[in-house]
Amino acid sequence: MSLENGKLTSLTTSLYCFGFSTLERWYYQVRDAADPVAALGRKIRRDAGKRQALSGALVDSHIIRTYLS
Repeated sequence: MSLENGKLTSLTTSLYCFGFSTLERWYYQVRDAADPVAALGRKIRRDAGKRQALSGALVDSHIIRTYLS
């Protein structure tokens, strides 16, 4: 959007449609936030930086059960 001669005009003709549940989720995210824009920003995953691999013992037991039984 741009401000042209005191009027707000759209630079594109794209329309966006959001479902009620999306608007509701956004509302509850920003309802008590000091900065609503930051509240809707991208979040870092809670498991970021953690290893997702299985432990050695678990891998061994799975291999034994799957392929050797």
